Amino acid sequence: LFLLMAKSNLYNSLSALYPDLAVFCTASLYVEDDPLSVFRTYVQPIGVYCLANNHRLEVDTVYRHVVMTVQQVVAKFGIQAVSQRVRNAYEKHSLQEKVSILHAVEPNEDYDPMKVGPAVMRYQSLWLEESCAEHEGFLSRGGYEEFPYMSPRWEITAEEAYGSGPGMMVLG
Repeated sequence: LFLLMAKSNLYNSLSALYPDLAVFCTASLYVEDDPLSVFRTYVQPIGVYCLANNHRLEVDTVYRHVVMTVQQVVAKFGIQAVSQRVRNAYEKHSLQEKVSILHAVEPNEDYDPMKVGPAVMRYQSLWLEESCAEHEGFLSRGGYEEFPYMSPRWEITAEEAYGSGPGMMVLG
């Protein structure tokens, strides 16, 4: 386990995560499977994500805004999944053009522990291009058996999804 964590970027991510937790009392870390290092982590900056709790006051829903380049979007989702605008930019070699993406992870209403496949996993994962026509921009639907976000909060009050604590006293 220690070797896997050392091979990944977890330790670098945690050092970037702690300041958000100390100042804003809430932080978010996305954990994704990675073929080279088993898993890879991504710290989510304050302001790009929204959290929601389940009945046990555990974060089980995250919506986040991601900015990717055309090259990154095509590499991750494939040329057939992207919108016509991204496809045109890719064909014109405008690979560094920015694309706004929404990633939503939430409990899956179709969850069925007796079935196999991303569509029936415990959590669904939806990737969408923002600012697209209604009929395009849907990049991917997948799923997770375990919630892929770590969302530590300093302390929570009542049913709040966001933390509170000493850092909140210094915010204007």
